[in-house]
Amino acid sequence: GVMPRGQVSDALVDFHTEVAHGGAAMTTVAYCAISPGGRVHRGGEPLQLLRSVAIEDDGVAVHDAGALVCAQIGHAGLVANTLSNRTPSLAPTTRVSAPAMG
Repeated sequence: GVMPRGQVSDALVDFHTEVAHGGAAMTTVAYCAISPGGRVHRGGEPLQLLRSVAIEDDGVAVHDAGALVCAQIGHAGLVANTLSNRTPSLAPTTRVSAPAMG
């Protein structure tokens, strides 16, 4: 993937910049959890732990290419994978969602 060990990488920045260069008006950084329990898998990085400099680099590169950046922010529920996260999810519904598993 483009976020090894849950860290923002040059590959992630390059991916979104390429989308912008391809003519897209906006690209989405997904899936950003707000807590460890909301992650799709344990390799994901909770939003509050993402390095702001790396996010700024992604945004600057994409903006320079003429597009906007948005984040798909999740919190828990059906998309959170408690089996992979090894962290409890606090949500009204915490069952595993087959579509979320790919």
